[in-house]
Amino acid sequence: GNEQADAESSSSDGEEMAEANFPELEAQISSAISRLGGAVLPKLNWSAPKDAAWLQPQLKCFSAREVITLLKASDFVAHDLCHSFDHCNSSRKRPDSFTLVLRRWHDLHTCNEFRCFVAGGRLFAVSQRDTANVYEHLGEQGEVEALRREICSFFEEHLRGGAFPLRRFVFDVYVGAAPQR
Repeated sequence: GNEQADAESSSSDGEEMAEANFPELEAQISSAISRLGGAVLPKLNWSAPKDAAWLQPQLKCFSAREVITLLKASDFVAHDLCHSFDHCNSSRKRPDSFTLVLRRWHDLHTCNEFRCFVAGGRLFAVSQRDTANVYEHLGEQGEVEALRREICSFFEEHLRGGAFPLRRFVFDVYVGAAPQR
């Protein structure tokens, strides 16, 4: 029973396994959290550890230990680190380093997050990011029109016409309280 579990958690020479300790990294993360107002959303180059939300609701972190715990618990992050280029052609290689990004925490409503699709330099589709929920207001024609105007305006002003070099891409956008609400 417990003796077997204790034996399995010890190294072969009978000493306890030491927990990995990175004091310099923890100090840098703590300093960044402080500079960013005391709460952050952590992510790597591509992915936030959204699949670890069961561990830390909202992904809101106040300490370096919380950031590290979320990253360690995330399959999304593990995939980015270990397998993100497994199915790419030989010209795409795994980066030599990854970037930990700490974003200042903002209370955002998932109903205001949208994914936008561009092809041929034209914005041709917009969908809600949170596909697991239905938001009643997104079924109202006036609301949809107001959102469409805001997103199209953002696209025209910031991304179209050479401001962004690609002709085919996807971007995510957050629209604050719509004019109709």
